[in-house]
Amino acid sequence: MLKFFELKPRFPGLLEEVTPAAVKYVADLVKVPATDFEKYTLVGRTAEYHRKQIRKTLKFRPSTVADEKALAEWLAAEVCPVVLIEDRQRKALLVECRARKIEPPGGCLLGPRAAGHDRRPSVSRCCPGRMTAGAVRRRRCRSVSPHRAWPG
Repeated sequence: MLKFFELKPRFPGLLEEVTPAAVKYVADLVKVPATDFEKYTLVGRTAEYHRKQIRKTLKFRPSTVADEKALAEWLAAEVCPVVLIEDRQRKALLVECRARKIEPPGGCLLGPRAAGHDRRPSVSRCCPGRMTAGAVRRRRCRSVSPHRAWPG
């Protein structure tokens, strides 16, 4: 999780996000079988303890509701008016979170699409004025993060 966080500035939402090459590399470093990674769970006390250690080491902190509001306002004012592609909006959000030394909000907000379903709320919800009414309805019907909903 440490290397993943250093590279992606967020924690993995699924074990499959961590590449087999990275798993093998770290397993070789700590002299454990790479197959043991399949037993690791990303939820629970152990994973939370590991995330806390990583945040402390890298001098990051978890995001708060106030951070989420500030990021939503920043997206609406600075990013959405000039960046129309949702993936680029997400990348801009990751860069801003890294600059503020906060963990990206919402856990699954920036994670991968799982099983063909987008489990995170759309970043472009901050600027629905540019979308058709049907597109706004479709985006609002998507399921959101099981951790926290993105303000907006």
